[in-house]
Amino acid sequence: DERLGMIEEILAVPHDFTVDEDMVIKKELLQYPRTASEASERWRKRLKYEMLLLKADKAAGKDESGDSLPPEKRLLRRYQSFVKQMHQTDGEEILSIYLTALTTAFDPHTSYMSPRTMENFEISMRLELEGIGASLSSVDGYTVVREIIPGGAADRDGRLKAGDKIIGVGEGAGGDVQDVIDMKLNDVVKLIRGKPETTVRLRILSVKGDRKIVAIKRAKIE
Repeated sequence: DERLGMIEEILAVPHDFTVDEDMVIKKELLQYPRTASEASERWRKRLKYEMLLLKADKAAGKDESGDSLPPEKRLLRRYQSFVKQMHQTDGEEILSIYLTALTTAFDPHTSYMSPRTMENFEISMRLELEGIGASLSSVDGYTVVREIIPGGAADRDGRLKAGDKIIGVGEGAGGDVQDVIDMKLNDVVKLIRGKPETTVRLRILSVKGDRKIVAIKRAKIE
């Protein structure tokens, strides 16, 4: 990817954080860059700003990722993961993006729901789902446990903790565990969900840095 190559070049150059600079963050106030050098300059400022945020969080003790990589390496990995996920976009998702843009152009309260989106919508309306009872997010290519839902299967099991990274998912008590690093969050969730009383095995990189396999019996979660 050409843009990823540009990002790699920008991150490889030392940045001076003592220089006074400004950048426009409201997209509606921006025009498309007129030249390649203008686009590169915008990316330079954006990446420098993101590096500064990572450095500030680390200095203030607010970095909860547990990642020991320097900010430049972390940013590069983040964008590499983003590019991989964009290449994983399937036809259903592209159709959903297009039809939602089309419907909202006519009516801001109308949108298109793909079968996958509709399934998640019905879960939120029923206020129950079948799975392990963990709220997940995607951070730098990792599926991270954001929260353990009280009373759910993972909460009763007790081994999965907030902040743990799920790096592999396997179905049943035996067999292969599929690597899910850089996999889209929706696809990881689809692997983890399943009928109550069935078992899912999770390969975990814990907040303490150790790796382990956790087998959890799925349940219906309110």
